[in-house]
Amino acid sequence: YRADTFLEIEIVDDFQHVRGKKPLLNPDLVCIYILLGDKEQDDEFYIFSIHHLQQHTFEVYKGGKRPKNPASTHCAVWPRHLQSFRDNWQLIQRTFDKQRNEIESHARLRNPPAQR
Repeated sequence: YRADTFLEIEIVDDFQHVRGKKPLLNPDLVCIYILLGDKEQDDEFYIFSIHHLQQHTFEVYKGGKRPKNPASTHCAVWPRHLQSFRDNWQLIQRTFDKQRNEIESHARLRNPPAQR
């Protein structure tokens, strides 16, 4: 993925400077990375919010001069970086619960119970 999706990166004289994090439109957006195994039961699921990926990128992406393409902001994440998010299914449930509660709350505001 591209680090400049998450970070403000300035390039001066082919040298990259990380200036900070970009604002995220939806920092709670749920991401699911799947590492496919040789057999279906060997697949690994890493479930996290996009702000966690941004934080990881901020911590590991270093400025400097890229050897082949100075403008490249390519970055990678590996399973070892995501172990705390492996099989984090409860994040999906919490996210659905939160959205359901928000929808129900909005519905009550738009359609208050009739007064007798």
